[in-house]
Amino acid sequence: MLTYLRVRDLAIVGEAVLEFGPGLTAITGETGAGKSLLVGALDLLLGGRATGKLVRRGAERAEIEAQFDGVTESGSLAALAERGIEVVDGVVIVRRVIGTKGSRRAFINGRLATASDLREVVGPLVDLCGQHQHARLLSPERQLDALDRFAGLDMRRGQYKTVWQAWRDLADELQRVAADTEERRQRRDFLQFCATELAEAGVEAGETERLENEARRLHSAHELLATAGEATRALTDEHGIRDALSPIARQLADGARLDGNLAALSARTDEVIAQIDELAADLERYMDAIDLDDERRAEVDERLAELHRLARKYGGNETALLQRQSAIEDELHGQVADDERLERLQVEVPRLLEEVTNAAAQLTERRIAAGKGLARGAGDVLSALGMPGAALDVAVAPLNAPGPNGGDRVVFQLSSNRGEIAQPLRDVASGGELSRVFLAIERACAPPDSRATMVFDEVDAGIGGETATVLGRFLAEMAAHEQVICITHLPQVAAFADRQMHVEKREESGRTVSHVRRLHPDERVTEIARMLGGTEDPTALAHARTLLKGA
Repeated sequence: MLTYLRVRDLAIVGEAVLEFGPGLTAITGETGAGKSLLVGALDLLLGGRATGKLVRRGAERAEIEAQFDGVTESGSLAALAERGIEVVDGVVIVRRVIGTKGSRRAFINGRLATASDLREVVGPLVDLCGQHQHARLLSPERQLDALDRFAGLDMRRGQYKTVWQAWRDLADELQRVAADTEERRQRRDFLQFCATELAEAGVEAGETERLENEARRLHSAHELLATAGEATRALTDEHGIRDALSPIARQLADGARLDGNLAALSARTDEVIAQIDELAADLERYMDAIDLDDERRAEVDERLAELHRLARKYGGNETALLQRQSAIEDELHGQVADDERLERLQVEVPRLLEEVTNAAAQLTERRIAAGKGLARGAGDVLSALGMPGAALDVAVAPLNAPGPNGGDRVVFQLSSNRGEIAQPLRDVASGGELSRVFLAIERACAPPDSRATMVFDEVDAGIGGETATVLGRFLAEMAAHEQVICITHLPQVAAFADRQMHVEKREESGRTVSHVRRLHPDERVTEIARMLGGTEDPTALAHARTLLKGA
């Protein structure tokens, strides 16, 4: 519910502060006093187009601020949550600042916002229907919502949407999985070839380094054998190193018997001879182990060539090859899973589409039937509101494909006069007619679940007398369920209001300024008498009291 509206430096409004409550609020005043500027201010808070020309002359900027209390509308709350804007105790405060030099800023609960944010957050909170506003009733989505509300299809539509979304998600997945089938098949063949090649190769970690070491030994076997042989002969042949050390060892042993200080040196000499004998034995064993097998050398060379080829093809060492092999196998398993998923989707998607089509057909059947009832009910209200020849037609046309709300496009069409062909509201309805059509539809429908604020401008255009009384009663009955604000020239309508606000123009310091204030009960009598034709006329005053008492 809108509880507070402040307008500052907008056109001829210097500063206006309006406090609203539940029920029906009437805004009255002389023609041109600035009543519709209040509607324009709300339109700006709904994300309407803002220009520097709207700023009051002499001011640097215009400001519009509104407070909504008890906000429970799911669309607004979802939009707020999506933007990370916190709502405390259901209070939403919206502010818009328009500069003369092109600056535009908007705020929702203190957070900077865009015009699009305003439309999504504030839009569900206010139904604005006036001569210069693009009322939401003109949109096919809004008309579909109104028809479904009349038909009581909200729950059934929600169930349909759940099935539709499931079908849409699976259909998108089917399209993704089935796309580029030939490329996927070629990719699978390639992966299978690679997986087989790597599996048959049987690559082991560290294998290349081990084989390269073995290859060097095999290719240098004769050279290594000759080197080891020469070393062995130098150690053990006649006149070799061992033979040269043996007499020295005997001499040192003899000297140690004469001088104990030589004992350690004699022992070390014996150790050197023992090490020479051990080294010679090791060299013999090394020569015995040298592989002179040409077949083994060819096998190693062939295996190394294969490993190098695989490394060039798949990149890296054995570790990288093994990782690549694992990745290829994983991708192959994924492709097999995709193939199995494709087969399931090819069965599931048509089944769900049939379910969606049947559910959409049931919605269509109920909408067509409800459309006739809504047209009759709205037609009765339009007749009572001074449009006796008007007829509302609810056209339910099929969409090319089922959408999230069914398979229908709903268009409200109006024939303003008997015998005329009904045309879409957007093409034929004037501001006053549109307001009355909106009122007729709201009247025909059950009380809405939302707590949207209904704002009517020019709803009373072209009517008077008893029709005006009917209009006032309709607005009051609607206000029993939701907040209604009505700008009116009709005293019969104003009399039904729970509160009345008066807008007037004054000249201050050579400039015209618009002011607005709430009227006390006695002031309401005077204002309604003015609307009837004159505040000083006792008859008008008495008539005004009668209207207020009757309402």
